[in-house]
Amino acid sequence: MVEIPTLLNEVCSRESDFGSSPPTSLSDLFYLFDSLLETKKQIETKELELERQLSDIVLQKNHISNKILQFKVILTEISSAARRGDIPLTTTEEFQILQGLQTFK
Repeated sequence: MVEIPTLLNEVCSRESDFGSSPPTSLSDLFYLFDSLLETKKQIETKELELERQLSDIVLQKNHISNKILQFKVILTEISSAARRGDIPLTTTEEFQILQGLQTFK
């Protein structure tokens, strides 16, 4: 009949890397198991938090992208109105609008 410490030593050395101190009793084994479960729970909680943060970042990025597109539409409309002669623009203003539109190409 094999004793639990002997069996634990054989199985742990074959199945896992416990280094120089494998569990020698069932209570040691369950303590390690509980520690692993707690660590896994902490990691999963952190993972969920990071996923929420990433989602917030993506929403912010999309919001900024939409604002940038709105800026392009405004510049395009001002440029079109100036070409039609509907609004007067100074040379500096025309240059700024052209520069702004170039950033979208």
